[in-house]
Amino acid sequence: MPTELVFSNGSTIKVVAELQDVADALESGRTLLDSERFAGFRDKEPVAAERVVVNLAAIAHAVAISAP
Repeated sequence: MPTELVFSNGSTIKVVAELQDVADALESGRTLLDSERFAGFRDKEPVAAERVVVNLAAIAHAVAISAP
């Protein structure tokens, strides 16, 4: 499942990385998450758009996005 990242300034981004991937990156002490922007679902499969690099320290919380 893709993940919606909410930043401390209130902005959001949806990425194809799974919530567990984000948690693992935070727990391992990494500072950046290299992923792709989530463009939506094709049937039940997540579709990726352009590459994004996210500063993990700026994330306030993250939420998994369920398939339609």
